[in-house]
Formats: sequence, structure tokens, C-alpha cells
Amino acid sequence: MLINIKKTMTILSTLLLGIMCSFCSDTIDVYAGQYGEEDGTSEPETPEVTGNIVPIESLRNPDRGFHLECNLLADQMKSPYNDYEVYGNDLYTKKVEQFDAKDDNLTLVQQYIYLTNWVSKDLDAEALSNIRKIFELMKAQGYKAILRFAYNHAGLNTSGGESKQWILRHIEQLTPLLNEYIGQIATMQVGFIGAWGEWHTSPLMNDQSAKNAIVSALLRALPAPYCVEMRYPNHKKALTLEQEGSRGRIGYANDYFTAGEHPLAPGNDFVPNTDDYKQITEEVKVNNFYMSGEIPYNEDTEWGLAELISPIKSLRILREHRYSAFDVTQNYDLNIMSWKRVKVNPALLNDNHILFDESYFKDEEGNEVVRITGHNHLVAHGLEAVAQFFAHGEVDIRFPADAVARAAVMSAVAGINDNCVETAAVGDVSGP
Repeated sequence: MLINIKKTMTILSTLLLGIMCSFCSDTIDVYAGQYGEEDGTSEPETPEVTGNIVPIESLRNPDRGFHLECNLLADQMKSPYNDYEVYGNDLYTKKVEQFDAKDDNLTLVQQYIYLTNWVSKDLDAEALSNIRKIFELMKAQGYKAILRFAYNHAGLNTSGGESKQWILRHIEQLTPLLNEYIGQIATMQVGFIGAWGEWHTSPLMNDQSAKNAIVSALLRALPAPYCVEMRYPNHKKALTLEQEGSRGRIGYANDYFTAGEHPLAPGNDFVPNTDDYKQITEEVKVNNFYMSGEIPYNEDTEWGLAELISPIKSLRILREHRYSAFDVTQNYDLNIMSWKRVKVNPALLNDNHILFDESYFKDEEGNEVVRITGHNHLVAHGLEAVAQFFAHGEVDIRFPADAVARAAVMSAVAGINDNCVETAAVGDVSGP
């Protein structure tokens, strides 16, 4: 379903760390063009926010916000990395407790499923049954997946032995399950190739024909408007697709978000003012695709991130690239906790061109209060395309195809004046 929102509509749109979160409000008007995209990411000088933090209840929105991370071998139904991450009713609840996310109302999990045991043979009944169990668990507990299949969980300097032939066969076998449980999928990361599905350390690293075929197969497997994510813009630019019109459904998974501040950020992170950064900035203005990210682990290694990165610079980057989701588990004890303690007020958000509803910073008596960036009230949203509204005066918002998600988004827009909303069937395009 599409909703066409006219610029006379009043709307709440608050962003944490660049993740647009929005629902309707009848108390504030935000006009198109009030905030525009800026060149560069230089930080304005903003006075320190002072005052006591006043808590507010979290929102629980589908498809958006902070997410958990879970790794399962499809044969053993346990993590290849630890003994406590085992399939069962407490799989996700233990993660929530581990990362102190009980009050965040999370709806997302980045779910890795390793098909290692079937790298060169058909997925058998056991594999398909176990994958179904994972979907059923997510469904029962109210989660959607940022889904990634892979073979190589051993990491760098290893090979998973994957091949074009068997990857395409596995996508064919998985397609009925993906469509049956499309309501449990927020997005699907291309995966399959290389260590952790990151498209490196693989016999297919230099096989462009295989990459073209695999991405095309995934775009066929998932119904529009669902998106797939790739790791780098150059991967996307190199593709020759069977269905060129679906290129706009390819978003990005930034597995090395450091706000450009790590020594290894160039070529790994999307660093401000680089060609990759500029490409994504331009793409998100015209394509409503999925964006997600994660910070490197807090470890004193070459690739680790054991220092704080700028939360305000992170906020601006994530706003400019319109991230949909962000990992709450990696670097949780350092940067994520730091982000959760950053005080925000209207002045700070205005200085950084972050849209918000003034009522968010008012208590029940109408007094101005201070909030924190880490609350899921700021990270969860159901209408990511609303960002285009502020640039163009109106926006086409494409709803998920599944009834549950559609109902959740409809409830989010319940405050819109009926005269300002036009609906159409899934797949239709609503014009100005």
C-alpha cells in the first residue's frame, strides 16, 4: 500500500543517530524545505545540553530501530561462536537481557543462518525445517529479521567453498519459505559469499557473473518493495542485473560504522566526503531502500574500536544516509552505552538539522525537558520515506505487504487528517 501525504499534513519526525522515526502529530507543522541536505558533515558548535533527563516510554515499531544480532548453524541450531546462543524460547530474550534492552521495545534481530553443512548439496528436510523453526520463533515473539545466509563462519583466511551453482540452488529452495514468512523479514542481506557473508575471503570474490546472478535471484525471490542489502556501493555499481528496474531496491549494510574516525575507515566505513558517501547520499534521495549498520567490536586490535566516536557526527551521518536499523550489540559496552547517555534538546537537534516534534521535549505540564538519544522512542519508526516529504512537499510511503506490519503502520498514521491521505494497493504508485 502507498500513502501520499500532502505538505499540509502535520507530522512528528524525530531522529536518533540519523534513524528517522516518525508518526503523526496534530500539534506542529513542519514545512517542506525547512531542512535541506547539506554538503559535508562538519559539526556546528553546539552548547552543552544541561538539565536532568526525563524518561519517556518507548515506541515499538516494526522494521525500524536498534536490533539484536543472532548466529545459528542451520544443522546444530546453535551459535558457532559460543555455547549459550542456542535455539529455544529464550534465544532472543537472553540477548535482550545481555544488552540491557528490556526497555527499548526492540522489534528487529539481525539473524545469521549458516548453511555450512549444505555448501555443496541440496538443502534437505532438516535444513528447511530448522529455518522454518527460526521464522516461527520470530513470529511468536514479535521480531522481524535482517536476514543473512552464509556458509563461512570461520572468518578471514579461510574458505567456505561456496559456488555459484549451489548458492543459486539454495536461493531457489529458500524462496517459498521467504515468501511464506515475508512478514518476519525486514530486509535480506545478500550474504552467501565469503566470510560471514561479507563478500570477501571467497572463491567467488572475482566472479562478477556469479554476483550478478545471485543478487538477481534474491531480487526475484523477495517481492517488491522488499529490499536487499549489499556491503559496498562499488559492489552495487558493478552489477549487471536481470531486472534493472529493481536496482533501487538494493540498500547497504555498513558493517564497519565508525563515523569515519577509525584509521581503517577508508574503504571499509562510508567516510564523509568520499565518493562512496556521496553516492549513498544521492541514492537515498530517490530510493526508499533499507540501510543498516554496526560498530566494530570494542577491542584493542587492528580492526577493533576501543575509543569513543562522536555521537553528534554519527547522528548527522545516519540522518544523511537515512538508516533504518542499527546494531545494539556490537560495541555495546562503549559506544552504544555512550550514545544512550547523550543528552539532547531542541537547540542541539536544530543545529544539526535533525527533524523533531517540539512536544517530544515537553512534559505533561508543558515544561521543556531534556531527553537522551539512546531511547528507542527515537530509533524506531515505521515511515522511513517521510524524509522525502520534507524535501519535496509530499511523499509516497510504501507499506509492507503483510497485514500485521500494514496495520502497525496504519496505526502510526492515525492522526493524519483523512483529507490529506490517499491510499492505493500494494505495488501501485500514487502521484502528486
